[in-house]
Amino acid sequence: MTDRNTILATVFENPTDDTARLVLADLLRESDVPEEQALGRFLWGGITAAAYRDDDLIDDRLFYTAQAEFAAVASAGFPAQWLASLGIGPSPLTKRDWSWDNTRDRVTVRIGDALGTFTRGMLAELSLTLGEWYAVAPKSLASWPLEQVAIRDVPGLVFTFEKNADDWLLAAQLKVPGRRVSLLGSVIPSGVSSSAMLVDGPADWRIEARLPSRALLVADSASTSASLVADLREVAGDRWPSPPRKRR
Repeated sequence: MTDRNTILATVFENPTDDTARLVLADLLRESDVPEEQALGRFLWGGITAAAYRDDDLIDDRLFYTAQAEFAAVASAGFPAQWLASLGIGPSPLTKRDWSWDNTRDRVTVRIGDALGTFTRGMLAELSLTLGEWYAVAPKSLASWPLEQVAIRDVPGLVFTFEKNADDWLLAAQLKVPGRRVSLLGSVIPSGVSSSAMLVDGPADWRIEARLPSRALLVADSASTSASLVADLREVAGDRWPSPPRKRR
């Protein structure tokens, strides 16, 4: 569908503009293809609900119509399948593999330990391991206007994607909490040891890469992400976070 691809490209190039999203939603809702129609309903519901983000009390029937639309689509499993098509979760995906919830226009889908959050009707955030991100990065960015990715096995590491006037920005940011280090060289939890300690305050490092087009952002997303991680590892040194312990 040429019109669909043209409008979708406009959505990607103007991620903060809802006009193209609404045009795409109207087009898809008229489709005879069930998945496209579901995306159109979900997109319309998300954009409509987003207009009420700052309202404490909502008595507009349109908001609840929008909620019902994307709740129906989410309950039918379409967002979970959209994530699965990127390579997230088991294949084939069953109803026991996923769950979802929402607040206003934010719809969060969980598949295993991975999370995908849709805002304004489209996938905007992911939470997954670093290896999973490298594997799904190009397809994810080619399919959705992603805004950020949180790396689950490197606590504090987040990738963001931003449109500038002349290029695209892929940034990696690492935040680590403060710590106390024994002068003998070992890391000591705060308050455990009475011996002399060196106190390291919280740290926040950010490294950026600029790409001249969205096409290059998509094509180079995995390799650029890996390069930024390598630079952050060098900067962070022994403060690079360890994976969180798995719950028993």
